[in-house]
Amino acid sequence: MENWPIYLVSALVHFLMFFSVGYEVVSCQIRTLSEKLRLLLLALIIPILGPIIAHNILKKYIKHRGQWIDVNGGSYYESSGSTSSDSGGDSGDGGGD
Repeated sequence: MENWPIYLVSALVHFLMFFSVGYEVVSCQIRTLSEKLRLLLLALIIPILGPIIAHNILKKYIKHRGQWIDVNGGSYYESSGSTSSDSGGDSGDGGGD
């Protein structure tokens, strides 16, 4: 049991990081409840790296119409998903006339 100070410090660092990222996740307004719960679970389960990963996911990606979009990449919307559904609806209407 001579390693207990190392375990104690590691646990304190992990919980401090978890609480800071947890506050950030809970206060985020663009995430749904299920996304918030997944990020909190990730931050809690994986020691020390979990909060770092959750923070990066929170700041980098958003979910729009079922697709994850990189907000730092410059384009906020992926046109391939919405274009295919719009063109399918237009071609169906044109064939009926």
